Amino acid sequence: MTASSSSPAVPSPPSRTETATPTITARATVSVPPNDQRQRAPQAPITDTYNNVRDYGATGDGITDDTPAIQAAIDAVPATGGTVYFPPGTYLCNLRVGSFVSVRGAGAAFTVLKSVPGSNRDVIMGKNFMGLTGSTKMTPETRGDNYLYISDLTIDGNKLTNQTGCGIRIWGRSHIWQNLIVQNCPNDGVFTEFTTHDGGETQDALEAFFDNIKCIQNGGNGWTHRGPHDSVLRNFVTFGNGGWGFRSEAAAGAYNGGIAGFSWNSWLNGTGSFFFNASVSLSGATASGPLTGVGIELAGDAGSDLFTGILVSGHETGVLLRGTNHTFVGTIQNCHNADDTDGNGMILDGIGTCSIDVQGVGNHNAIKVISETGGPSIIRGRFDVPQGRTLVTGSFGASTTVELGSTGTSADQIFSRFGGDLSANGVIQLRAYTIASRPPARQYPGGLIYVADAAAGGKLQYSDGTKWVAAG
Repeated sequence: MTASSSSPAVPSPPSRTETATPTITARATVSVPPNDQRQRAPQAPITDTYNNVRDYGATGDGITDDTPAIQAAIDAVPATGGTVYFPPGTYLCNLRVGSFVSVRGAGAAFTVLKSVPGSNRDVIMGKNFMGLTGSTKMTPETRGDNYLYISDLTIDGNKLTNQTGCGIRIWGRSHIWQNLIVQNCPNDGVFTEFTTHDGGETQDALEAFFDNIKCIQNGGNGWTHRGPHDSVLRNFVTFGNGGWGFRSEAAAGAYNGGIAGFSWNSWLNGTGSFFFNASVSLSGATASGPLTGVGIELAGDAGSDLFTGILVSGHETGVLLRGTNHTFVGTIQNCHNADDTDGNGMILDGIGTCSIDVQGVGNHNAIKVISETGGPSIIRGRFDVPQGRTLVTGSFGASTTVELGSTGTSADQIFSRFGGDLSANGVIQLRAYTIASRPPARQYPGGLIYVADAAAGGKLQYSDGTKWVAAG
């Protein structure tokens, strides 16, 4: 970055190279999915270069533009790699970082990198980002700012004085980032991107490992992830961002934002919590909203996805699934608009060959089926469906098995809670209901609805198209 006329002169680099004490961390301690043997933490560069930004003239006083001094410390790192260390302080800066650089603070509570007022730039940008973003894959793929190690910092985009800028924007792979807060950026907090690796490369040639990251009150998405795919993000908090808490994106021949996530927590993000347009495996996540937006949304070409241990709450739409071969296990609660006149716990839009097991309570409507276009799915769940709400709206596929239990307070109205046409070949099973009266059986083609009628000793009842029949 070119220094302004008011910036301090860039001091000469020190004449000596210090040895890090203590030695820089060799690898991140992150959980690796046991079913993917390729996902191993990339090795840290072998180097003893350790540049303290104070030795290059940085003040960390929150007033002085420290960009020239810090950039000099970064540029002094040799090609073999090294660490740039920030002692406690607030450093006004907009930096460009290349491969094999470790940017390390004294802790997120003590070291702050803050965008220079009026700069309208990213706090940290990869040196090659602008020339590579959106580009198609090359073979071999050797481009990018790779093996970046960023840890123990708060990164502040200073959106009160800047109109544009992200916290971190990197095009590259094989990173380790940990213990970061990225906040107050005019645009996205974090933006990562990469294409993919080539066959025969080493096992650490692609994935990045991120641990204990918080994206807070950024104007755009908390994190836009366009790669590297198969990366791991663990212990992630995203709060109060203007867009999505986390958004993955993919474009054929260019970038792929596939991700494995563990222990995520999203709340009060403007557009929604989590959006995936690339394959995802997410375990132990909470998506809480301000009674707007979507908790979890899958694009139609997001690949085969796995969600386990999920809690979605307080969005107008809890979960919106598209595409095929998904597994979802979780709880969806209190999903409706602000005045509780609309909203859905789950919307199924063109799904196929999916396995869904969900508990629901407090949602305006439980399940809305727009279409099923793939193979047979299995949908199981138990919902609290009060009178005046809908258990199922729309038509299930001909081969889909649906087993739904409901605890609605008005048992006599159970059939009216199916708000749309239902497939004649599907199976819907309702348990623990006392049915005082039933509509004409012809409204429910044979094998469509099974009711565990408490008044009849809990035996299953079904329609054969002409009458109600006791099953078994």
